[in-house]
This record gives sequence, C-alpha cells and structure tokens, in this order.
Amino acid sequence: MISSIQCEIPAIALSYSTKYWGIIGERYDLEDYIIDVRYLDYQEMKAKFLYLINKIDLEYEEIQIKMREKNKLAEENILNTLNEIARLEVANEEVSNI
Repeated sequence: MISSIQCEIPAIALSYSTKYWGIIGERYDLEDYIIDVRYLDYQEMKAKFLYLINKIDLEYEEIQIKMREKNKLAEENILNTLNEIARLEVANEEVSNI
C-alpha cells in the first residue's frame, strides 16, 4: 500500500494492526480505503472490498490528486528536516571549533 501511495496508484489496504491507520488514515487521509480484517467476517470483508473497488473506479483521479498533494507535503517536510539537521551540524561544528 505504501508503494502504491508513492506511485499515486489508489489501492485498498487490508489491515491487521494499527500502523495502516496512522500512515494511510491520518497522514494521507485515505482511511476509507482500509479494510480492518480484525473486525469483519468474510462476507463483510467481501462486501466492503467490492464497495471500495467501485468507489476507487468512480473517484480515481480525485484520489490520485490527494496522494500527489500529500506526497508533496511529505517531501517538503523531509527536505525541511534534512536542512535543519544540516544547519544544526554546522552550528555544532562551529561551537566545537571555539
């Protein structure tokens, strides 16, 4: 599922733990596309899966746009964090040289 988000390809996550909810649900706001297999029987999973396939078909481009926007934000956050680390490293070296 994480690879599909990186490639901006809508997918359905079959979740058996909370980690999908944090990454896919909270960070990417795609919780509708998570099927939590811990709490559903086979018929419920099958019904939700078929529903989500149809939903993805109808909303494919909108989902891709959401993924693209969230990926861009994640990339910006990573670059900002790396730049901050680099600034701290330079500052630390300057203090060490005093």
